[in-house]
Amino acid sequence: MTNQALLLMDMQIGIVSRLPSERSEALLSVLSTTAATARKARIPVIHVRVAFRAGTPEISQRNQAFSNLAASGAMAETDDATQVHPAISP
Repeated sequence: MTNQALLLMDMQIGIVSRLPSERSEALLSVLSTTAATARKARIPVIHVRVAFRAGTPEISQRNQAFSNLAASGAMAETDDATQVHPAISP
């Protein structure tokens, strides 16, 4: 028996919106179909997103890139930009 899952990483509104619309639409279409096929086959679909809780306990002080994001208040877990894109939402 094998353990299988479909891992969809960083498919957040704020990240997907950085792509040109024709590319994002194509990507989301493929991922939506892929997720539906996985679910039909009873393969778990796991969404991974980057978002920070209040106080940013996830961020090491040594991680300069994420520390700069935290200092700016970006990527809060409730921000629209950090939510899984609705075209492929769980």
